Amino acid sequence: MEELTTKIGDAKLSVYYSEKGFPLKNIWSELTHFHAYHEIHIILDGEATVEINGKPVIVKKGDTLVLCPKVSHYTVKSTENILRFGFLFDFLTSGESKDKIGGFSEYDYYKNVLKSIKEYIVIRNDKIIATLKRMLEVGDFAEKRHVTEILFSLLWTDILEEVRKNIDNKKSDYKDLEHSIATDKDYKIHAEEFFYNRYKERVTINDLAKSLYLSVSQTARVVRRVFGMSFKEVLLKQRIENAVMLIEKGNLSFDEIALDSGYNSYNGFFSAFKKYTGQTPEEYKKKRL
Repeated sequence: MEELTTKIGDAKLSVYYSEKGFPLKNIWSELTHFHAYHEIHIILDGEATVEINGKPVIVKKGDTLVLCPKVSHYTVKSTENILRFGFLFDFLTSGESKDKIGGFSEYDYYKNVLKSIKEYIVIRNDKIIATLKRMLEVGDFAEKRHVTEILFSLLWTDILEEVRKNIDNKKSDYKDLEHSIATDKDYKIHAEEFFYNRYKERVTINDLAKSLYLSVSQTARVVRRVFGMSFKEVLLKQRIENAVMLIEKGNLSFDEIALDSGYNSYNGFFSAFKKYTGQTPEEYKKKRL
């Protein structure tokens, strides 16, 4: 069995496949079995019925099947043109903590995503298929190991992010994942840094979600919980506090203050400032200076 190892932050992914070059098979085992590792099958063509812990599951072209360790399965039947890419993987910590925030890391995040799968999950995403095809075009995996490792890590993140979205959309127990991988203190520190460094940009909650490695809905809950406000309200507060500081310094025009506070026009700045302070920038300046 061949092994490839790649890293994503402080997480290490060991991938095992049974053939050099193209680990593609047109048949699956018809004997009941299970593995100690997670197992992924990507269906490139055809259709199969797999019995998983006594339940028949149909997988078709474009499907990705993720099986948990020690889950019994076997192929009941498959079409003649079935073509699938399959591999086993083990997920470990590399021991590096460069990107950690308190107890938060890529390893913690993806490990919790995997824990959210009860027995198996079937997902569909064209990006997964596209990444796989790029990987297969490389040819001999062992000969072009470096390229293959990079593409394997891309394939891995494509699959796990789709798993995360799938489970989050179903409003399963995974909706509380943010509590299990970091404390609210960790999230607040990281979010405060995000707002402080990027309030001048045209940022959205999607940008913060990527920074926290959470979904948008999870990020909205975290922001509301740790700040007592919505994302837009926190961003507005950061921008206007910067504007107030600049007004009190008294050495910039209102247009310059608006630009430095993340507004492309004075009109937008005027409306936001009045909404937050109850005064126009001019009124505030007269009272303070």
